[in-house]
Amino acid sequence: MDTSLAFLTVEKAAAALGYSKSYIYQLIHRREIPCYKRGAKVLFDPAELDNWVRRGKIATVDEITDRADAVLNRGGRL
Repeated sequence: MDTSLAFLTVEKAAAALGYSKSYIYQLIHRREIPCYKRGAKVLFDPAELDNWVRRGKIATVDEITDRADAVLNRGGRL
């Protein structure tokens, strides 16, 4: 049974996301990126990083149009 945890260090998270370590530390300081701290050690759950990246998706014109149509079809109610 494999009992190792698959958390990433700051270095590995930075490499995976294509950011510098200093930018990762800025995101941590501003509490904009999900992470775990144990003492001085900062760790990242890869699945949470994946979700964090996906939440930043930019909607396409078609997606925006579909949402606008849906609102209009409901009589302007959100």
